[in-house]
Amino acid sequence: MTGNERIRPPRPVWTSWLWGGGAVLLLAVVLVAVFVVVPAITDANRTCGDGVRERGENSECTGITDGEFVFSGDLADVEQRIHADNAAVTGSGDPYVTIAVLLPMTLTEHDLVSPEWVRHQLEGAYLAQHRANTTRSWGSVLPRIRLLPANPGSQLKQWEPIVDDLVGRTGWWR
Repeated sequence: MTGNERIRPPRPVWTSWLWGGGAVLLLAVVLVAVFVVVPAITDANRTCGDGVRERGENSECTGITDGEFVFSGDLADVEQRIHADNAAVTGSGDPYVTIAVLLPMTLTEHDLVSPEWVRHQLEGAYLAQHRANTTRSWGSVLPRIRLLPANPGSQLKQWEPIVDDLVGRTGWWR
């Protein structure tokens, strides 16, 4: 050894593994993450709730819910009440019918109706459901009413998939 030579430390073990067969394994893991995991997570984030999906140019949540999913903060109170009544109906063991209320619940500036109008319509549907399920003012309380808020989105643009879903739930042919 002459005085001008440098002493080099040994190469770490992981570098030889990485440049050996480990690089292929690492590349495979990265590719799986990019092409399988990321799209699955992205698709899961696009689902707003059971029966409700993100759709349309406004990325709004449209679909049908039992009230568990809240379409708009303005509707949270009434949708939670609908959900509670629906849970009582389905948990009672009594026969019930299901009625959907189709209203645009995710509004934009281009809609002709106001958030107040939508809230009042949904509140009216809920009051009718609640009265039918808890009083005898309309005769027998059977069958009970299960109410499903159905949101076709701003300007009713997603009405067709919502109607198709509702028709599919009845078993009727279109």
